[in-house]
Amino acid sequence: MNSQKSTRLKVIDIPLRLSSFRWPMRRYHGIAYLPVLAMAGLVLAMSGCQGNSTAGQWASQIDQSMATQDYPEAIRLGKQGLEQFPRSSRLRWLTSNAHYRNQEFESALAVLTPALDQPGPDQQQILFAAGELEIQLGHGDDAERHLRQVIELDPQFQIAWQRLAYLLTIQGRSLEAVPFRFQSLQAGQFTITDLLFLGNPKAIAIMPELEQFRSNNPDHPTILLASARIAIREDQLEEARGLLRNAIAGNPGLVEAQAWLGMLLLELPDKQPFFDWYQALPDGIQDNADMWVVQGLWSQDQGQPRAAARCFWEALRQDPNHQIACYQLATSLALVGQQELAVKIQDRARQLQELEMTVTRVNTHNDDLELLGSMAQLTEKLGRFWEAYGWHNIILAQQSNSPVSRIALLRLEQSLTPSTPQVASQRDPARIVDLASYPLPDMQRTIAPPPAPRGNDKTRVHFSDIAEQAGIRFTYFNADDPATEGRRMFEFTGGGAAVIDFDGDLWPDIYLTQGCPWPPDKNQQEYRDRLFRNLGDGSFEDVTEQTGLGDNRFSQGVQVGDFNNDGFPDIYLANVGENRLYRNNGDGTFEDVAGDAGIGGARWTTSCLLARFCLAKAIVREA
Repeated sequence: MNSQKSTRLKVIDIPLRLSSFRWPMRRYHGIAYLPVLAMAGLVLAMSGCQGNSTAGQWASQIDQSMATQDYPEAIRLGKQGLEQFPRSSRLRWLTSNAHYRNQEFESALAVLTPALDQPGPDQQQILFAAGELEIQLGHGDDAERHLRQVIELDPQFQIAWQRLAYLLTIQGRSLEAVPFRFQSLQAGQFTITDLLFLGNPKAIAIMPELEQFRSNNPDHPTILLASARIAIREDQLEEARGLLRNAIAGNPGLVEAQAWLGMLLLELPDKQPFFDWYQALPDGIQDNADMWVVQGLWSQDQGQPRAAARCFWEALRQDPNHQIACYQLATSLALVGQQELAVKIQDRARQLQELEMTVTRVNTHNDDLELLGSMAQLTEKLGRFWEAYGWHNIILAQQSNSPVSRIALLRLEQSLTPSTPQVASQRDPARIVDLASYPLPDMQRTIAPPPAPRGNDKTRVHFSDIAEQAGIRFTYFNADDPATEGRRMFEFTGGGAAVIDFDGDLWPDIYLTQGCPWPPDKNQQEYRDRLFRNLGDGSFEDVTEQTGLGDNRFSQGVQVGDFNNDGFPDIYLANVGENRLYRNNGDGTFEDVAGDAGIGGARWTTSCLLARFCLAKAIVREA
């Protein structure tokens, strides 16, 4: 088995290298070069289709001109031959190839066009070549139609599956491409790009052909979709919304455009545009993984955790590899008291996140056997046995004597069949829990208008300090020494406070930062940050110790946010010196990961912010 590197394919945050792989013992170049190679190969495939001997003589003369790269002469001979034998598929093919080699793509396509509907043993090759030329010319609809015709005529024409996946990816329809990439994997004719996109199907491919497609038909719905996803990458969200609105105006059934628009509308403070968009959706389009996720997020915003859980579960029934659906389902299950199930789903969500992070690293180090081994292990752990099989073959292509991969392949071959799904049923998260009894969201409920201003309401508001009675016993220590004249700047800035529901019980808990003596003593335990858990009865409990918190540095600001999008709120501390990033493990404990995240700092941080940027962009950048 062999692998071969080729051109580079840019993806949002993940510039995928187009390498290729095929077993057993045959190899072909990367997808970007397929048109030339396919044409060369098809000439050979058709060389036996002589038909008429005189036509064969014309073909021989064309072959001689092609061998000497005299393409104009080959074109002249081809035109003369076709005048006598217009139904000769070989002559038509050779003439088209001569135009192609002479960079005359439109002429090459025009020569092939009369043979597109001509039944015969060579029709699928003719259609495939036409599809390739349409890609070169930026004619997406025609290219897709021809490639689908090839597959219909010959389901075993694997290169057509690959090129169709590539075409859909150009157009921003990466999820539509997943079945075609998976079919190529099952057939053993796949590229490493196929495996990378299966690992992170929401990556956006920016390919040279896209500009050609844009120039030919800038208002085509699929081109608008691709442009919108690029705009999301560049934080041009209003532009993206406009592009997506235009895309669905041209094709309301373009599911990925609908889902992206719904995601972007959810980010707006005013939810009425989202509600209006949902009301205008065509019938039947909602039964899609991304659309279920959109409905689930809307249900969360509306305070319907059971309905949200049902939506995310439905999304996982459609796509068991949907990372966002996994994370959000875990969050919703925790909110409705299903803690044990939430932990199970959360574990899978983290594995999916790890997989996508590894995809990013493999993209730039696809010769790193350790990383390739991690991909194989992760996909097998997730029940994605076909992908594990593919990664082990990639490893053997680089290191044929790898005993781990050889043993793994023998093991996998015992269980893999053509009917084995992308995710084995025993690892399918939608089968871990059955939420069919949970209510569907009330998407028809009118969004309530904001409350009217209270006008000249003179009601006096009175507050009382009940911290001591509630169990919140805490005094900030600023390290000020009365015996020392003056104060250091950080000694009069004060500490920070944050409200966090760290345990998902819907009761707000309180985190308070603390100073420390100066100079700091890393071993001191008297002055530490504190976390007070809300018991739900008007009182609080100090749970600092059992949660793994209690930073003993000179803390100033604090911010709560979900930095890793796992559904559990995390804590970031701004300190004098090294900062802390406490990751919520989802089981009532926290772990400092500031060093691993590269945001520890070393000086004086007075305040901080964990911003929730566009969820649609977060999904694009899952890896």
